[in-house]
Amino acid sequence: GIGRSLVTHSPELLHSGMTNLPMFALLAVAMAGAAQSQMQISYKKLSGEPAEFNQHRIVPDNAGVSTTHTELKVQMDTTKATEAGEVHWSHDLVIDSTNGFTFSLFTQLQTTVTLFDPSGARVDLEIAESNSTVPLADSGVDGHGREWDFDRPMPAGHYKLQITASHTHILDVRARRQNAVPLTFDGLILLWSDDPEISLLTHPLTMTTMVDETMGLVARLYDATKYPFEEYLRTGTKPPALFFSSDYNLTAWMVVTSPSGQVFEVPMVDTGRDGDAVAGDGDFTGAFVPKEHERYEIQVNVNGTSSNGTDFTRSEEHEAQVDAKTFDVASAMVGIVDNSTDRLTIVLLVKNVDTEQALDLVLKPYIEVWGKDASGAEVPVAYAQNLAKLEKFFTLSFLTLEMDLKWFARAKVVGPELMARNVYIQNAQDQVVLVAANGEVPIHVLNDFRDAASPDHAYTASHSRGSRQFEVAVARVASNYHGEITEAMRVGLRPPRMHNTSTPRVNGKVVLVHGFCANRNPFEVQASDWSDAVFYSAVREGDPISQNTNEFALDVLKFTAKENLGSFSMVGQSQGGLVVLHLLNYYWTGMDDITEGRRIQSVASPYLGNSAAAGLGMLSQLLYPQCIPPIELSREGATSWMAGISQYYIDQTNIYRTIYAKSGWFGGGWCDRVVNTMLAKPNDGAVELIYSAPPTGGNVTDPKTGYCHKEDMKWPPSFWDSARNHEMNAMAGRR
Repeated sequence: GIGRSLVTHSPELLHSGMTNLPMFALLAVAMAGAAQSQMQISYKKLSGEPAEFNQHRIVPDNAGVSTTHTELKVQMDTTKATEAGEVHWSHDLVIDSTNGFTFSLFTQLQTTVTLFDPSGARVDLEIAESNSTVPLADSGVDGHGREWDFDRPMPAGHYKLQITASHTHILDVRARRQNAVPLTFDGLILLWSDDPEISLLTHPLTMTTMVDETMGLVARLYDATKYPFEEYLRTGTKPPALFFSSDYNLTAWMVVTSPSGQVFEVPMVDTGRDGDAVAGDGDFTGAFVPKEHERYEIQVNVNGTSSNGTDFTRSEEHEAQVDAKTFDVASAMVGIVDNSTDRLTIVLLVKNVDTEQALDLVLKPYIEVWGKDASGAEVPVAYAQNLAKLEKFFTLSFLTLEMDLKWFARAKVVGPELMARNVYIQNAQDQVVLVAANGEVPIHVLNDFRDAASPDHAYTASHSRGSRQFEVAVARVASNYHGEITEAMRVGLRPPRMHNTSTPRVNGKVVLVHGFCANRNPFEVQASDWSDAVFYSAVREGDPISQNTNEFALDVLKFTAKENLGSFSMVGQSQGGLVVLHLLNYYWTGMDDITEGRRIQSVASPYLGNSAAAGLGMLSQLLYPQCIPPIELSREGATSWMAGISQYYIDQTNIYRTIYAKSGWFGGGWCDRVVNTMLAKPNDGAVELIYSAPPTGGNVTDPKTGYCHKEDMKWPPSFWDSARNHEMNAMAGRR
């Protein structure tokens, strides 16, 4: 029977002591973790129509990155010092363009750099050298290095680069580093050529990155001059592969650095084996099984010979957050009808909970609910998702979701046979998919949750009564439903407001939020552009300046509580744009009281991540470890994060973007020369235009030309644009 199936696969239900606990008392336990005394935290209960299912599925191909540059880690081997006390590092720079090339070196070491051309002649570096700067944060933090630019025809081939430093100096610099994990490199080289034909496309093998489960990357070479990367993002169709290993001596491999600093290589193959999907299709796959949790660095390297006989090399950096296995989805879910609110509570049971730390995680369960219509045909109803804490009562562990019964009326569901598909549970802190259920998971509607632990006969009776109750409730709702999608259907019921009786709430403010690792709020530079404004500053509030988006959002929410704000709208810059959308999407806040004007606006925000996040993360480890980018700023992390955003709130975004202006004899342009090599073009020196808006809409303005992301770039920062600031100020909701 159904009850036997549930109990057999979820033995934690048996003898749990729950049989005497009233249902709503149990649900009160489930929601207890969602309320904190200092901040009134209430999670929204998100749902959406079946047309939105695809955009909530986390697909590895959607997290692709394209590059034409090469990154090299400099590791000085101090065991091989010369008698003079010097340590040498050498490496080939493979140049496949005759139009010139540039390389930069970032290191804390004092070094001597020497370069020899393909004929063995020494290259004059002095005439090509200049200082190089890379932004490591949205304001206040930059990395400084040296750059050599050969902007003239140069022979293609293998150049020999040599870097020399003092043995004692190397040891002294390493001793002064403050990294939590010892670095495996002493410097980073970025190499790029002018007008390269060959581009490297990489994407994750899987988005479920767990300890002891296979993960990896897929790489393909293509001609970006014929097949723009934007088309791949728009259509999801990969560009044709350029080279195949049997024809062009193509060699691909990954260099993996574990969280503890262990480095190992993984070959990438196009054989249809070892994780590779199809032999000979031009996709090279590298797969491995992680044994540690936390963040892995993975560098993809591809060497080969082009059709004209010229050697080439390409590389791309990725970061992957790996979590420990914490639980599995049980074989069935339980549904309970609440006739007082016309809602269905769905209890997602989990089993094999492996650690008490799981109870501290902020999770995002997601399910797609299906039912049957009058003909018995299966019909999609809606998705359900929300943030939640895992709750534990005796030996039972579960998460709760909710759906308005109007969704079932809209889908013309008449029977109680419900099922969940595409079930997954995501860690909302680092975007890792912790568990995904294969196939369907039945949703058993019971009369009383306590009967979930009952013997077969009682369970069957409860299921019969619950099914009838569901049918009657849906029929009643359908009789007065006319097909509209209401706010309650989309985001759940508004929570009761708990007012501070001693101090009246301050209404009608605009909260301005800065970006990643910022030492101040950039909007305060021109504070007079804003009226009724409140400026959040992590430094001023004593909050960490580098956080994942959910933690960042909670700090901003704490700030609004401290300021005793009632209704307010928000404007976010860079990561701050993600933060304000995250707050609007998942949490009930004063933004939900705004009925006139815009609830949220953003400037220069990387909604779909940043191609250079992993490379900049390596530079931060080397030069400023306090500002290592959170995973949501990478392409992988942003893709996973965006999958949780409701179309209802995407439609409420108001997105402003900027890009550099073209200049010079050849009409090129950039905001930061070095970062520009790692980013898709055009960009603002941090945010690429193709990743600057959600893929499914929003109110997106055309990019404004001649502005950059922050100060000290080639063009002024976007937040200095007084005309645009005044426009956003005028459009901001205040009532």
